[in-house]
This record gives sequence, structure tokens and C-alpha cells, in this order.
Amino acid sequence: MVRQDFEAHSDWEECTPGTIGDLHDRLNADRRRKSVVRMGTPIAVIALLGMGVWNYGGSANPSTHPKKVREFGFGGVTCSEVQASMQHFAIGQLTPNQQQAFTLHLQQCPVCREKMEAMKKAEMPMVDKNLIGNSPNGFQTHRTLLASNID
Repeated sequence: MVRQDFEAHSDWEECTPGTIGDLHDRLNADRRRKSVVRMGTPIAVIALLGMGVWNYGGSANPSTHPKKVREFGFGGVTCSEVQASMQHFAIGQLTPNQQQAFTLHLQQCPVCREKMEAMKKAEMPMVDKNLIGNSPNGFQTHRTLLASNID
């Protein structure tokens, strides 16, 4: 049933077409904005905390991260190849070409040369220095070690 006493409400004005639709759209946009803020803020905080932990999580303990080693290619051989085969080089088990390339690398690379010197000191502290000259690369081979033990 429709009210007939519409004129009793004189403070109401007639709506222009589209006013109620605009009001509906503004209320829906406001509701969406509030829900995004309500749900988006905790998500953004968690994401920022996660990125912070990911970026700075291991900085307190630097020993867990491998150090980046600079690779040199002196003599056509890289530092990692030389360091992986240092023992074979020291006892003369490489081919002549490899021995020559390793020797060139060790002459030019201070890092590998230092590691080779440390290996010599650690493995052969009591070796007679005269016997070292018998091997082609200046290191004692198994033959010279055996010869030094025969008395």
C-alpha cells in the first residue's frame, strides 16, 4: 500500500535520476577500501618482515656463506683447477703440458702460490731440501721420498 500523505514530509526532496546509484557506488567503494586496509596492512607487514629476515637473516653468522673466490686463468688454467690438483702437481702425476701450465699459473698467481707454499710446509716440514731438487717441479716425489728412507 502506498502512502498518500507524502506532503507531510516537506523536508524531503525528490532525487534526481542516478543519485541513489551514485550513493550505492560510493558506499561500495568505501567498503572495499576499508576491507583492503583491514586485510592488506597485516599482509604488507608480514611481507616486509619476511623480506627483512631473508635479506639480513644470515648476516650475523658470515661463516655460513661461502666466500666468493676470484678466479684467475694464468697459464690457461683456473685457480680452482690448480687448487683441486695441487697434490697431483706436487708429486708429479700430471702430464708435462699440465705441469707446465700449473707452473706458469703458480708463477703469476699469488693466491695459488701462497696455498702451494702452505701445503708444502704442512705436508713436508722435515724433508731434506737437497732431495726436493730431484723432481721436475721442485717438489719431492714418491721416488725421492723412498730413496731418502733407504739407508
